[in-house]
Amino acid sequence: MDTVLKADIFFFVATIAIVLITTFVVTALWYAIKILRTYKETSLIIKNTVLEVSQNVLHVEDTLKNFFENLNVIQLLRLAFTPKRKNTKNVKQEKEEHGTKE
Repeated sequence: MDTVLKADIFFFVATIAIVLITTFVVTALWYAIKILRTYKETSLIIKNTVLEVSQNVLHVEDTLKNFFENLNVIQLLRLAFTPKRKNTKNVKQEKEEHGTKE
């Protein structure tokens, strides 16, 4: 009889341990699934954002390329290095202020 009592106690303890372990594993899997879903949503958001940014960069690149293709370099150099002309009224006033005549 002592053996039967020990076997009953063993099965009772083993059943409780299996229930506890199963509960722990199911809970861990539940949280893991939630984390993986959040990771998937986040990665999709990041992917879409990167695609938008890359499209914007390509658009800016095309715009700048078209701008420089349409830009006449010689005209740009002339504008950059030609001296600015003074207004004739300002020149006459400056000469009069300095006491010189034309």
